[in-house]
Amino acid sequence: MVHNLQALLTVRDEKSIPILEHLFLSVAVCLFVTDTGIVPDLNYRHRNAQMASRASVELHTHIYFKTRPTDTEARIVKIKANGFIVFVPKFGIEGPIYLTPKGDKGGDWVVDEVHQRVTKPGTNISYAILQTVRIHMEVVEPQPHRPKLQLTLI
Repeated sequence: MVHNLQALLTVRDEKSIPILEHLFLSVAVCLFVTDTGIVPDLNYRHRNAQMASRASVELHTHIYFKTRPTDTEARIVKIKANGFIVFVPKFGIEGPIYLTPKGDKGGDWVVDEVHQRVTKPGTNISYAILQTVRIHMEVVEPQPHRPKLQLTLI
């Protein structure tokens, strides 16, 4: 079909104009009609490929860290009410560090949103954006058959 369009475009005579219009219309309908075209199929395949890729990365990350718990450096990229998000450049992994238990919102920690800093009152302990921290990475199973990569502050 592409070669036919290419040949008709190079000819450019009065007879080829209706044929070109028909071909362009049929190609547009074939590609972009949402119910019967190939675009929904391509979107479906792309979404499934993305999910398979993410699941594969997660599986191999769990396999690697299950036998190799690691202490490494990480950078704080986001401050939250109950902790912060860190990026581990050595492994290219991003994950949460919780400063308080799951049900406790903030606990003893005070979040300064203007300066993007979390501080523990009464001490000189504080964490800010882009600060380097030491963390421990290991795989835990909080639920049976649902391993999870857990990042904890050292």
